[in-house]
Amino acid sequence: MPPPLYSVLDKFVSIRVKVLLAHGAKVNGRFTELRTTSLMTSSFHGHGEVVRELLSRGARVQAVDKQGSTALSYAFGGGYNNSV
Repeated sequence: MPPPLYSVLDKFVSIRVKVLLAHGAKVNGRFTELRTTSLMTSSFHGHGEVVRELLSRGARVQAVDKQGSTALSYAFGGGYNNSV
């Protein structure tokens, strides 16, 4: 079970993501060099609420980064097997 502060952080991040998406942020936008997506990054850091929000807004689960990794790979790499 995550510490209480972590749970609040996840909610805070989730609220910020919702606001950004409401103002036109691209749910499948890529970070330049590694070609990662917000779904990949959120999966790696275990931000379950953010992952659910991105998925509900059409985030591509099968998207791959420059090295061929998916959000599922990132979740396992970050040690968040329960996020999958």
